[in-house]
Amino acid sequence: MKVKEKNKAASAAVIPKKEERGIYGASGFFVSALLGFLAAGTEMGGGAPLCASAAAVLSPVCGFAAFGGAMVSFLLGGEVGQHVTEIIAVPAAVLSKALAESLSGRRLPPAASGLLAGFAYFICGGIAAFSYKATGALLMALAFRGVLAGISAFFMGKTLSQAEKNGFCITEENRVSAAVTYVLLICMACGVSFGALNAGRAAGAFFTVIAAYRLGCGAGAAVAALTAFAAGAASAGLLPSSAVLVCAGLAAGIPRKNGRYVSAAAFVGLGLAGALIYGMPRDTVNLLWDMLAAAGVFCLLPDKVYRMSALRPDVKSSAAVGIQSSRFRFAAAVVSDVRESFEKTWQLLDRGAPENHMDAAAVSMREASSEQLLGVEKMLEFLSGAKDVFPACDQELSMRVCEIFSEAGAVSPSAAVFFDGDGRLYIECFCRGNLNISNRKLTEKLSVISERELDLPEVFSADNTKHLCFHELTVFSAEIGQASVNGREDTSGDSGIVFNDGFGNVAVLISDGMGSGARAAVESCMTVSLMTKIMRAGLGAETAVRLINLMLMAKSPEECFSTVDLMTVNLFTGKTELLKLGAAQSFIKTGGTVKTVEGRSTPVGIVSSVEISRFGARLSDGDEIVMMTDGICEDIFPHVRELMLSVGVTAQDCAERVIAAAEKEKETSPYRQDDKTVYVVKIHKI
Repeated sequence: MKVKEKNKAASAAVIPKKEERGIYGASGFFVSALLGFLAAGTEMGGGAPLCASAAAVLSPVCGFAAFGGAMVSFLLGGEVGQHVTEIIAVPAAVLSKALAESLSGRRLPPAASGLLAGFAYFICGGIAAFSYKATGALLMALAFRGVLAGISAFFMGKTLSQAEKNGFCITEENRVSAAVTYVLLICMACGVSFGALNAGRAAGAFFTVIAAYRLGCGAGAAVAALTAFAAGAASAGLLPSSAVLVCAGLAAGIPRKNGRYVSAAAFVGLGLAGALIYGMPRDTVNLLWDMLAAAGVFCLLPDKVYRMSALRPDVKSSAAVGIQSSRFRFAAAVVSDVRESFEKTWQLLDRGAPENHMDAAAVSMREASSEQLLGVEKMLEFLSGAKDVFPACDQELSMRVCEIFSEAGAVSPSAAVFFDGDGRLYIECFCRGNLNISNRKLTEKLSVISERELDLPEVFSADNTKHLCFHELTVFSAEIGQASVNGREDTSGDSGIVFNDGFGNVAVLISDGMGSGARAAVESCMTVSLMTKIMRAGLGAETAVRLINLMLMAKSPEECFSTVDLMTVNLFTGKTELLKLGAAQSFIKTGGTVKTVEGRSTPVGIVSSVEISRFGARLSDGDEIVMMTDGICEDIFPHVRELMLSVGVTAQDCAERVIAAAEKEKETSPYRQDDKTVYVVKIHKI
């Protein structure tokens, strides 16, 4: 069966597979060469210092690609003799950076890259100057260009570093560096023209209308002003008509709620009106052609491109969310202190009392109390981490979501719109009452106001309250295969379930009760049912395990235990975690190899304090995990590996073939009569 199979990929970045990395590297090499080509054509202070800036912030390989692009520009323009400084400074900057990173064992920070670019340009320029005839004016010009190269490299490196961590998203932290980098890139592109069209100004007009459509009038005017500044820095002849572009960017944001076509029409219309009002200043006709071309491309590209663009609202978590997280974290610390004090007190009392003064019931109660405190501590720690996972919250959009739920018939809805560290959007809502529209219609409305394509919600219910969780379409889909067979009894002691938590994670939980038959089935069903409820309530897997452990110990005076085998995989990133308590080993296929995962923890229900075995992995397209109960003997493991490495074997086929092979082994040995359950999880890039 398929779990949450999607039709479109989300914007989240995915670690490329090995066969994709060569293509990615070739693309980066080409972009670096293009950057060097454009930087070489950008004259600043009588030279092209941006060549050194670009080379200093890129990797050594890409830096040499940028140098190659710059050389092509110099050769095509016949300006090799005029740019001796750049021809020496760029490879010097690349080699110096490679040496510095090799010695330090890490990448250079933006400030170091800026200093390297500035000094490399000034020193190499000085060497070239003294080879001919150095003058004071020339040295001052070199110093100016070196400072310009260093500052440019600093801001470009800072923007690139932020983009690698958080994607191309404009935030308060990188707003200045992003603006400076944008000006530099537009300035570089302004050196390329196609007839009446100027590449830099057309690109600036395109980003202006995007900003106005996504963020409103102020953002449109700000991007237009940055574009005008960059165009004027590249060529003074492009500056007189820049006021027209700023007015057009301001106007494009006014009708943005009516759609992007209306915004594009307002952008071009205001540009034409402004040109007529200003009396058609010099170069206005060419500017109008640039704006028209930008508006045309803006209308032709699909709308989802702009929904997932870097120009996202800069939202922050409210003070209430921050203080709540701190409150949970502080409460967890207090509970931890209480638990440690409790245990130390009992140790002191034990030392001063005669031997065997406590019966087994008192010892068991003491251990259970300590485990309860530890469970509460872990629950509070899990809840306090929500702010780190979802650091941003859009208050205005949250209110609009509440309004939509109220219109749909919800009673006293409470909603919040969160963003994770990669900019993906999540919506969480609690409400009472029955909704008068379907989940699909509700999802469509929320997709419109959030400007993201959302998946259908996960809906949980408790005490007449509904909990709905929405998120963007995931990058991966999970294909689940399941097969099982009873052992000696008519009822299987194994239980399993597949569920989604509403935040892009799919979980598979298997439990094997003690023995076989109805009693074992009760134990495993209780474990699976209660753990699922606790986890879907958002209290974390470790909290669920510790509570289930205490429940099983208190359930019956007789021995009562069950295994826990939990696998969760994030369908945005492929990040996977396996949690095992007494469970049989599992198999993970990643990168074309199969690895074994085996836990050392005891099942739940045996001892008061449980030790949890955790394992992590990162899955990509085509990787899979096979989970099974201990009814599958070790003789079948080579066959499992063979099936996982075979091409064309579906998840369901794999599960059924493992069970069939195990059943054949049962015929030759009465010992192998235990219940058998197999789950196979295979993920696919959408």
